Amino acid sequence: LYAALKPFWSMPSSVDLSEAKTSADLSATATFSETLGIGGALGYRFTPMFRAEGEFSRQQYDLETVENLTETVVNDGSGRLTLYNLMVNGYLDFPNSTEFTPYLGTGVGATLLDGDNLQAGTAKSLSNVVDGTAWAPTGMVTAGTTYALNNAFDLDLAYKAFFSGDLSKTRATSDYGSDVLVSHNAVFGMRYNFDSYVFPE
Repeated sequence: LYAALKPFWSMPSSVDLSEAKTSADLSATATFSETLGIGGALGYRFTPMFRAEGEFSRQQYDLETVENLTETVVNDGSGRLTLYNLMVNGYLDFPNSTEFTPYLGTGVGATLLDGDNLQAGTAKSLSNVVDGTAWAPTGMVTAGTTYALNNAFDLDLAYKAFFSGDLSKTRATSDYGSDVLVSHNAVFGMRYNFDSYVFPE
């Protein structure tokens, strides 16, 4: 059994948006700020090579710009998008004779998307305010390595690609859609292995 603390630096890709109107189909691209996120996990090692965990994490992005591709206009953005992520992850470790243990991992789960007064430019077409919450499916893939400080504590350094579902559910209108929000994340974590600690007699 182990517990992990996982701070990470998150770099989101731009997101394509679309909106169907009676007069024309509108499209835009939104960009979000980079941010520091935090995560925690509780896991279990089943074999020397395989472990699984449940993870909760949170990151909050500021909306920076919305480029209206239909009207060729770039508007400054405002408001925040917060992601609350619940994941089940599996990892394949590659033990060796060194203190470093490389690993690969993948996970699936759900994200609560919380749009807080997201808007850009004037309140028309794709500039309408987005202010709501919705659940969306989420997936991730990761590659990294741990470094054993001692029998109980490991440092965890990894790259994680995070895929969060359609952002449009944070707005009530049914004719609004978006691509998946993809973020690239650098993880700098610490893991405590309960099974490796020897309690004093």
